[in-house]
Amino acid sequence: MDGDNNAGKAAVIIEDIVGFGRFQIIVTVCLFLLANMSAVSTVLFMSFGSYNPGWRCNDLIYSNTSFIDNTTAIIDSYNISHVIESTKDDSSSQSHPISKDPVVEVKSSEYIMHGNCELFESCKRIEFNPTSETIVSEWGLLCDKQWISSIIISIQMAGGFVGSSVVGHLGDAFGRRSVLYGALLANLCLNIISIFSVTWEMFVIIRFFLGISCSLVMTLYYIFGVEFVPQKWRSVLIGIPAWSINSVLWALICMILKNWRHIQIVMVIMGVVGFVPVVWVPESLRWLEVKSTSKKFERAAKKVARTNGKQLPSLEILQEMANSSKKYNDVITEKKFYNFFHLFKKGYAKYTITMIIPWFTIVSFYYALEFGIKSLHGYFYINLLVSPILTIPLSPFPIFLPNLVGRRMATLIFGGVITTCLMGAAILEYIEASESIKSIGVPGLVFIAKACLDGMWCTLTVLTLELYPTVVRGIAISWGNTMGRFGSIVAPFLSPDQSHGANVSYTIMAAIMFISCGIIIGLPETKGMTLKDTLDTKKNRNNKNDDYKRSDDYVEDDDDQC
Repeated sequence: MDGDNNAGKAAVIIEDIVGFGRFQIIVTVCLFLLANMSAVSTVLFMSFGSYNPGWRCNDLIYSNTSFIDNTTAIIDSYNISHVIESTKDDSSSQSHPISKDPVVEVKSSEYIMHGNCELFESCKRIEFNPTSETIVSEWGLLCDKQWISSIIISIQMAGGFVGSSVVGHLGDAFGRRSVLYGALLANLCLNIISIFSVTWEMFVIIRFFLGISCSLVMTLYYIFGVEFVPQKWRSVLIGIPAWSINSVLWALICMILKNWRHIQIVMVIMGVVGFVPVVWVPESLRWLEVKSTSKKFERAAKKVARTNGKQLPSLEILQEMANSSKKYNDVITEKKFYNFFHLFKKGYAKYTITMIIPWFTIVSFYYALEFGIKSLHGYFYINLLVSPILTIPLSPFPIFLPNLVGRRMATLIFGGVITTCLMGAAILEYIEASESIKSIGVPGLVFIAKACLDGMWCTLTVLTLELYPTVVRGIAISWGNTMGRFGSIVAPFLSPDQSHGANVSYTIMAAIMFISCGIIIGLPETKGMTLKDTLDTKKNRNNKNDDYKRSDDYVEDDDDQC
């Protein structure tokens, strides 16, 4: 291991020699779209899986079909073919005539809204709408089993919490590339196994490990990508609507297939496509510079330069360039293993603690709104598709806002819009408005809030990444994601539900977001800051070029500015 002799070379190569070219474009596609595609579909799976497509009881209904739909006011008539046997004693396999003394009297032309648990629990033969086969219809997760859908989501998110807790250590210890593609391979294998789930208990165990693998992918793909690009392109990468694009693709797949096993098969295909680039994508130059040997570093650097059509100088010349530049004078003097405790060193502890509430709020609210789509006014599949589509036009804002007004102010702007939209949704839910108004107004405000949560998540990620040096950057973003994943565990229980006072949920979420914005005000602005590679030594802390010395104070070339 001779990474100590490589200090500053990666920055010279990326900032001064290769810039942003063909290599960065290819890597961005491989990481932000292909690798992320499998993770997004896996995370969002339960937004479809927890949807109740509607049901009827053959004990009571023998004429025109009547579905009991817990999720939408729009109920149609369908031909039934999918049957779930009740767990209660059923001495006959034939459909029963109408009971002489039914729990609920149902007429052939009457529709029952928002469920009827007495009927569901007393019925011996339940038939679900076959046009949509979900986890709910597969295992009858309604009424006394309705909590299972939320538990499945929470356990999946608990897996994400575990993954976020270790991804920083794994990525910094074994490399971004190795851990990222290892997680993609695990995700692929687990999705294959999930197709053959025979009970919800088996399914939920698989979801836990899928949560771990997705967390590794979703944390590392951006860190991996940003370490290949010049400083001025960092916020551009985070503004790429990779999540939204893949979410639209996911929604279209759900609308077309409407069968959870068939959707899982497509997810496996996505996993294969995302994993294939492993044969070409090299390890991060910044990580190799800090952790690996000169030979591995040089081999990866030559691939980057060759792909961009640039000529790479010798390592000796590169080191001279690094040593002579104030931008890259953060010399590595020791090898050591870093962990969460290093985030609490002097100069970083206040930021590490301050980040807890904003990360928790953003991630928990995002997933609460995402998994709550099934309970919004209007048609489920339209809402599922419109939600990510609306995010795409707003995706340029996380690109230019951080460079225009700064990372912190951009985050606060998104937070203000979110608070306003949530309060608007709460008011619409509270007042006595027509269903047509609520079917447009409430989902519209929720989708705007959700899109801004996506943008706020992006800008907070940039802010977090730029507050910490390379040796703990992965751990820092892992810390933020861990706090967020902890929030995502409770997200299913925060989701606004029409039957449990949605206006109260929206009001509470708006108040908490307002508090989070107040906390973010206390963070420093990182616009224009040069990425550091190591934690400051005592000597470096006393040096005039401290942690947050602005790059425009000592970079002469305006093209190098963020």
